[in-house]
Amino acid sequence: MLSLKCHFVVLACSVITIAYSQTQRLELCEEFTGENCGPCASVNTGLTKLITKNQFPTRKIVLLRYQCKIPTAPGIGSLYKDNPSEVDARTGYYSVPFAPYARIDGDPVPPNGNAGSLNQTIIDSRYLVNSPFSILVTHSLNNSCDSITVNLNIQAFQNYTPVGALKLRCALTEEFIHFDTPPGSNGEKDFEFIMRKMLPDDKGTNLIAGTWTNGQTQLLTLKAKIPGYIRSL
Repeated sequence: MLSLKCHFVVLACSVITIAYSQTQRLELCEEFTGENCGPCASVNTGLTKLITKNQFPTRKIVLLRYQCKIPTAPGIGSLYKDNPSEVDARTGYYSVPFAPYARIDGDPVPPNGNAGSLNQTIIDSRYLVNSPFSILVTHSLNNSCDSITVNLNIQAFQNYTPVGALKLRCALTEEFIHFDTPPGSNGEKDFEFIMRKMLPDDKGTNLIAGTWTNGQTQLLTLKAKIPGYIRSL
């Protein structure tokens, strides 16, 4: 299944947390894991179960996984090798110190970013913090299913002045990938919620500069070719 994950990143401010906004937050967990990372295999199983548990009946959180080169880069045929430049860019953006490492809404998962430390209490507490923006995302494939168009409608639900530049980053993900033979050394054969391509790239798209007023909107359209390494549309 091909799906889309979109999130705001505020440079010089890791996450927007304005308590008096009026839009329900959908939390984002970004995990950095590795196909050659031994501890990642056991942590990923539990993390996937936790995220899945929080999809129904209320969707509280989404997971975006980056298959990175920690502790070492896996070889040809691995998920990391499919798109190393964008994975490396995101790993460098957060100065990822180890794997499995995770951030939730831009902040390291308490207490030190260990992905295995994410729990229901953390998810529930962050879910209570509303968002100052809403994002409506729609997408379509062309007739030959080799290109995608993504339309985004971003709306402010309060007056908001960002600290630094406000960007939107959009990611194509594959929800489930299975290998008959592990692509790395840690034994994992099944992979969920994997980042496959950033749209248009890892640098994201600049949004309106300066103060946003309540009700202000910005419309974006992103177009891209579907990478040949995508396994299932």
